[in-house]
Amino acid sequence: METKEVLEAKIGGLTEKVDELTKELQVAQSQLSDVNKPTITESQMEIISDAVHNKVENYMSNLDSGDFETEFELDCDRISLYSISFDSSDTLSDEIVEEISSKFREVEDEDGNKE
Repeated sequence: METKEVLEAKIGGLTEKVDELTKELQVAQSQLSDVNKPTITESQMEIISDAVHNKVENYMSNLDSGDFETEFELDCDRISLYSISFDSSDTLSDEIVEEISSKFREVEDEDGNKE
């Protein structure tokens, strides 16, 4: 029969192997999910990203009060609206670009760059 120390060492070694195999499995699953995606280069993705950011910024600069749902407050004899703002245009752009990016598998540009 093996000693406690030998069994603990064996369990430690097996645990490390399981962790390694789990990481390898995650990488393989990620590669499998990307294998059938159409490819896109980093420079093509940058063009799309810039276009999305510019379009959102342009859209945001043309908003008027009718583009927001507002709530007013009645305070004694007056109605007030404290503020209206939309500060998440960069976040919106990033989420759109991330969604577009998830539909492609990025490959190296002709000059060898890859994101």
